Amino acid sequence: LASSTTTRAAAAAARQPSSSSSSSGRQRVLKVFRFGVEAAAVQRAVDACGWQERVLQVDAIGQADLLIAVKDTAGGRHQNLTQGERSASNAGIPFVVVGRRMTKDSLHKALNPFLNELTPAEAAARAAEAAKDAERKAFA
Repeated sequence: LASSTTTRAAAAAARQPSSSSSSSGRQRVLKVFRFGVEAAAVQRAVDACGWQERVLQVDAIGQADLLIAVKDTAGGRHQNLTQGERSASNAGIPFVVVGRRMTKDSLHKALNPFLNELTPAEAAARAAEAAKDAERKAFA
């Protein structure tokens, strides 16, 4: 019951333009439609990532920016994802398989490119590359 209330609230918020912003500018809000995964599992992973205001679950695929799924059902059985792929294709949105289970790490890895965030390792790699480029230009 609590998860359906959360989903309804998220859907209502998704219909309204995003006004969340950070000190570096406006942050993207991603609306996701679930396929074969419980709303509570998605919300736990979203909360663990700290994305409560950036990732919203919607009840209609027409409102979604992408469709998310997991490979295994809650009972541990493998899930046929063909219908999810077709639904996403028909809606013109990406189909993202998070992994075998909905966890903080699997959700972060799957949605990070859509939220334009960098992991600490990616940020360090980019900083190192920028330093190398600056050094090459200085000695060129």
